[in-house]
Amino acid sequence: MQYALRHSDDPLKVWEKIEIVVGEGSEAGHYSARIEDFNDSGIVITPPEFDHGSALLKDGSGCTVVLMRDDAVYQYNTQIRMQKTARVKFYVIGPPKNVKRVQRRQFVRIEMLQKIRYAIVDSADNDSSESDELSWNDGTIVNLSGGGVLLKNDNGIKQGTLVVLNMSFLTEYDLPDMIVAVCKRSFKDNGTHMSGFEFLRNNQLKRACNSAQLKRLPESVRAFDNLAQNEMINFVFRRQIELHQKGLL
Repeated sequence: MQYALRHSDDPLKVWEKIEIVVGEGSEAGHYSARIEDFNDSGIVITPPEFDHGSALLKDGSGCTVVLMRDDAVYQYNTQIRMQKTARVKFYVIGPPKNVKRVQRRQFVRIEMLQKIRYAIVDSADNDSSESDELSWNDGTIVNLSGGGVLLKNDNGIKQGTLVVLNMSFLTEYDLPDMIVAVCKRSFKDNGTHMSGFEFLRNNQLKRACNSAQLKRLPESVRAFDNLAQNEMINFVFRRQIELHQKGLL
């Protein structure tokens, strides 16, 4: 027994890896599982493993199932159920109905550990020429999307803080390496400071920065425009497809 995907010639397969998302927005919980079998009630999967997020997956939870294919990402909404027999318990999700095809997920994320440098852009208005110099710190990207990064850092960064990210590795892919970003979330993971940043395009800088901050920004950050962000989205999407094909996702 197999389940076909609407809009795709590639049906679901046993041992295929899937993503299960419960909840919405930044609080959504992300889980991964593999397909074990198909039966009349739906798709039997391995116990979902927590990846990241806040919302918890429970018996009867409504969820979104995300499926990767070479051409696109497919997703559908369903429910997850825990079922038991005399010997084992197993999880079942509903069959793929009302499947949506996404040519590319706008802000899909890929995990990567990449050393970068970042500088906090001071908001104080100071006429001293020394105040225009950015002070650079070391950090490590944990994941990357077309919309931002999750950064591991030593000092902790407050929500709302403006930074310049110097991600030199992106030049290998003909992408801008200097990008302005704003901190949207900070937390600790096993005692390590983690900060989530949203990228700012050049047409967003005047609204996000005061005059003193604009003065301190390197001219190169203005290369990150709508076209550059689209290229970033395409780069992340292609990398995710490649990792999935290699069995690393």
